[in-house]
Amino acid sequence: MLSAALTPMMPVAHRIVDTQQQLQQLKAQLQASQAAQLASIAAAAAASADGAAAAPSAAVSGAAKPSAAAAAGASAVAAASGETKPVEAAVGSRAVSLPPTTIVLLQELERWNKLVVKMSESLSELLRALQGVVGMSNELDDLAAALFNGFLPDTWRRLAPQTQKGLGSWMSHFQRRYDQYSRWVAAGTDPACMWLSGLHIPESYLSGLVQATCRRKRWPLDKSTLYTKATSMLDASEVKERPADGCYIEGLSLEGAAWDHAAQCLRRQDPKVLLVDLPILQVIPIEANKLRLQHTFRTPVYVTQARRDAMGKGLVFDAQLQMHPADHESTWVLQGVALMLNTDL
Repeated sequence: MLSAALTPMMPVAHRIVDTQQQLQQLKAQLQASQAAQLASIAAAAAASADGAAAAPSAAVSGAAKPSAAAAAGASAVAAASGETKPVEAAVGSRAVSLPPTTIVLLQELERWNKLVVKMSESLSELLRALQGVVGMSNELDDLAAALFNGFLPDTWRRLAPQTQKGLGSWMSHFQRRYDQYSRWVAAGTDPACMWLSGLHIPESYLSGLVQATCRRKRWPLDKSTLYTKATSMLDASEVKERPADGCYIEGLSLEGAAWDHAAQCLRRQDPKVLLVDLPILQVIPIEANKLRLQHTFRTPVYVTQARRDAMGKGLVFDAQLQMHPADHESTWVLQGVALMLNTDL
């Protein structure tokens, strides 16, 4: 009787073993990359404190003192509260502020590690339960049912970014997030084109961009904002270098309208086409009193196609998309035009 009851769950057990092995490899690689990033940050801070403007490549290759790396790591964990507050890495008797976007990266890695640990522990416990070593709890039963039916388990969903994807597409999204974090850590600088959909809290990265520009140009933070402009580039491989201020964003989907690549503006949707890919979007920090917009539509950017949930969460920021001079803004308001970071598929 017991073997007959467990037979339908055997495919789940095989998938659990494969997924668990992949998670262990990802966790080990990311922990090594994170340690290298902390060491490079401490080395760069030490070089900056001594008055040497070292290049990022030199900071990565330089050897950081263990005490400095430990202090930087402790500061990063203490800053993982959701806000991009300045973090200081202690180097000897001096303190050096880390860039806001570096703080965002450390916070993202902290949340990522929590998710990976939870996935690994729950899969290990479920595998033991299927083998009869431990009892099957309600949580493990829900986990097994979700994996068997191709749904994202609730225990993982609570630690993951907001999503409406199924398990298969979510795992592809999960792998792509890991790839972006790995490249970001290895390079030591922000990506030339940021995949904003892969961040746990994308608002924090945009806030970090504004803070970094305000520090460099000595602008008042409360009087600065973001301006967006759609480019003619369609793929991230076309981006050769990162802009001096702001960033390029890829992976946005346009709902409620189509994009005219020739005229670089919004146009009516094609029949039976609900979503289209937006070209690479450039995000530019700017002083609010210097922003002058004409023939642009203020387009909300949401995390998922559900837009906002019952609590009103889901809005990331407002993008400015060019519209034809003959069109009125109300046309696109009635069409429900919006941008999505993640689709349901």
